[in-house]
Amino acid sequence: GMVVGFSLTGATIDPGDGAFITFDLVATNSGSESICFEDIVLSDPSGSAMSANSSCGSLVVTEEPVDPVVLNVGDGSSVIGGSVDIAVNMDNLDPVAGFQFNLSIDPSIASLVSAEATDRTAGFQISTGGNTILGFSLTGATIAPGDGPILVLSLSGDQAGDASVCLDGIVISDPTGQAMVSEDSCGSFSVE
Repeated sequence: GMVVGFSLTGATIDPGDGAFITFDLVATNSGSESICFEDIVLSDPSGSAMSANSSCGSLVVTEEPVDPVVLNVGDGSSVIGGSVDIAVNMDNLDPVAGFQFNLSIDPSIASLVSAEATDRTAGFQISTGGNTILGFSLTGATIAPGDGPILVLSLSGDQAGDASVCLDGIVISDPTGQAMVSEDSCGSFSVE
């Protein structure tokens, strides 16, 4: 495919050495492949052509399965004006160093009051902003492989009704900061 990059504001790539673009690729088969750039066109800030050269890289795709980190939200119910705690559970085969996601629930029925750590996330900083929840450790602690709650969410019942409680925009990272594959399932919340 073709890649085109430019700035509408006049920004430039500073002189130096290192990556200036990253590609996310989807593998369809296992094997190895060379990745090369051809017909490279670079220009300076005035639009004049610059000389360019590149070297090929290689990519190896294996058929090793990736075990996802599985998140699921518990169920709960409350009376109007009351609150209830529900758990966010994690099933992970590898250590998890951090997570971020948005809590999705009908705002007319319920709202997020707080998010608290559990035994599995002891030592983690848990932060909420609106419906975004972030968890990480300043000391390098991780969520050990296992299954069980990583958060207890306190939800307030604001209006009678039923709503799904889901996680959106999920980002989970391993101890090296790399993204981990995840799966999730929603819970339910009812207000009487």
